[in-house]
Amino acid sequence: MFAGKDFLTMQPPPGYKAGIGRGATGFTTRADAPLTAAEIQLPNDPDRYRDPDETGILGGTKLAKDDQEAVKEYMKLNEKLSHKRKVIKEQVDEPDPVKEELATVSLDEWANLPEATDLTRRNKRLRQEEDMQKRWYTAPDSVAQTSSAFDNSIEVDEEKLQAKDQALSARLDLVFKPRKAEQSLAPQGAERKRTLLETMIKTQPNNPQGYIGLARIEAQLSQPKKARIAIQKGMKHCPGVPEIWLEALKFHSGADTLAIAQKAVDNVPKSPEVWRAVIDLQYTDEDKLNYVHQALEHLSDNSALWELAIDLESPQDRKDVIGIALELAPSPSLYLKAAEYDKAVLDAAVKKYPDNKTLWLAKIKKGGSIKDAIRSTGPDGWIDVALTCDDSPTLTKIVDALDLTEEDFNRLCEAGNYSAAKLVAQKIPKTVQLYTKYAAFDADILQEAVERYADSEEIQLEYAKRFPEQAAQKFSSENVLVNIGEHFLDSCQIDTALTVLSRTVSDEGQSLYVDALIRAGKPVDKVIEQALANHPFSEKLFLQQARIFKNADMLAAATVKLPKSEHLWVEYATHLPDVRARAVLLSAQSQCPKSAALWLARIRLEKKSGRNVDYLLTKALQECPQDGGLWAEKLVLTPRIQRNKQIATAVKASNNSPAVLTAAGLHLWTTGKDSVAKWFEAAIKNDPQYGDAYMWLYAYGQKEALDKFLVAKPRKGELWGPTFSQNRGFPLKDVFITATSTLHNPF
Repeated sequence: MFAGKDFLTMQPPPGYKAGIGRGATGFTTRADAPLTAAEIQLPNDPDRYRDPDETGILGGTKLAKDDQEAVKEYMKLNEKLSHKRKVIKEQVDEPDPVKEELATVSLDEWANLPEATDLTRRNKRLRQEEDMQKRWYTAPDSVAQTSSAFDNSIEVDEEKLQAKDQALSARLDLVFKPRKAEQSLAPQGAERKRTLLETMIKTQPNNPQGYIGLARIEAQLSQPKKARIAIQKGMKHCPGVPEIWLEALKFHSGADTLAIAQKAVDNVPKSPEVWRAVIDLQYTDEDKLNYVHQALEHLSDNSALWELAIDLESPQDRKDVIGIALELAPSPSLYLKAAEYDKAVLDAAVKKYPDNKTLWLAKIKKGGSIKDAIRSTGPDGWIDVALTCDDSPTLTKIVDALDLTEEDFNRLCEAGNYSAAKLVAQKIPKTVQLYTKYAAFDADILQEAVERYADSEEIQLEYAKRFPEQAAQKFSSENVLVNIGEHFLDSCQIDTALTVLSRTVSDEGQSLYVDALIRAGKPVDKVIEQALANHPFSEKLFLQQARIFKNADMLAAATVKLPKSEHLWVEYATHLPDVRARAVLLSAQSQCPKSAALWLARIRLEKKSGRNVDYLLTKALQECPQDGGLWAEKLVLTPRIQRNKQIATAVKASNNSPAVLTAAGLHLWTTGKDSVAKWFEAAIKNDPQYGDAYMWLYAYGQKEALDKFLVAKPRKGELWGPTFSQNRGFPLKDVFITATSTLHNPF
């Protein structure tokens, strides 16, 4: 394209640089180029735009008059502002003596400076006085722990506390009654209610509820004057409504009340409520009778007003008033009122109202026949009449004439009419429940009850509660005495338990007796010593002594006296090191070779030491093939894959032992089966006294197990047995729940 062109061989002009014409910058920069006229910087002269000599375009022009005045004003303002700026600058530069003196202010003076909105320092002074009155004390941790334990051990009777609070509140209301209006606070939403009621009054001026509601709101807000104004507006707009006048009488007092009362009866003469309120305002019987006469002129058929007239009338005129009243406004209540002054009225009353039991009751009290009354009214409902009857001869007549049942007896007891209940109890067959309820208001009946129902535990307990000394002598059965003593020991009735248990001679009874003495505050060592002196061969007393004092030497002496007691040997071994415990158990087995408890204690001792116990367990089952505890231990040691087959063998060999059934349930629990509860329930059904099954069933989530447990009151069980023995006297429910919370599944 460019071949043969002449300019390719020509020399470039002077100063030529290749590429600059096409915008290349790699060979040179703009700094190499000379400055243009626009880039030349002028000196920064602040007066370059001013023309002080006015030599510019307007230099020789004369300003107009308005412009000259504007310039003068501008110059004055500029001079004034310049002076102000100068003064401020001088003040800032000068040192402030007040600020310099702040360095001399003490810390107390700083602390006592008043708040910005508290010029009198009242708020700060009150706060300081309140801080000075506070007292702080340090208490050791033992106090808090004791308080916590004490709070948890006491059952608070909430009903009694609420009753005390109500009684105290009533007394405080009486004491501070004069200050009630001053201290009353506006109820929540009172302002909103007031606004709504005012709107209602404007839209419905003839509705009395708006005025009544507004007056009550004002009264709650301690505004009695506004309340009276509101009710007066209601009286003006709703003069024919009785409710507005009744409310007005409440909000006025003194002479105003009497004036309003007269207006009320003038505006609503047909309202018995208004007349009754006006009558109650009168002070003398004469004034009351006067208003009663006025009311009867408008309400001649109102029996309540006639009853009031009969009471207020003079004796010489009363008979005439009764005749007029019965003629104009006959009613059962009026006949009863008239019968108070004229007995002959009752005959006419029962003829006019043959079904009215109240009238018949009044006639029976005056000597009438109960049979005629029942024949006229029927037998139903007379037990309700007996509930309110306070006349003994009349009550006897009613009870004798009726066919009553134990249900009627219970109704009378619940109503508190014990006189009628006694009369009914003499007529109907006496059951255990009847005797128990009867004893609540007549303890002497228990003498008869305990003879009639000697085998009833409920009667025995009630009798022992009322007559502990007689019960201790009366009941010859040792089991009865022990059960009664244990019941009262659990109920914290120590004196009753001591009285009853003092007659027992069995090991169980003596153990309970020792517990009662210790809880009564007697010295423990002397109590145990005296008990063992009286019963030197009591296994339970020796075990009790060991658990209290935790002394192995005492147990060693006990095993010498009772070498055949397997429980003493096992307890003795638990207080020794492993080596000595092993020797003691071997020695014990020479005395009791067939003892499953000793075999189980020995197996667990070896298991604790990490030794293989399969041989020992096999030998133990050969010696005691039906023992449930050994079979349960066998299930624990059996591998999981073989355990289901072993369960069937154990259940059959132990004859459905509750220990084996419980262990089977625990195994199924770990496998997630749904039939866990059924195994525990089967254990309970097989032996209701086996406490471990209740504990595991409750831990599994079946809360009804607690109710079953409290009914059965079991004492046996590998876990529950020792727990029960060590916590006698404490609430059974609390012991059960606490023990259940510490369970650990051995599988």
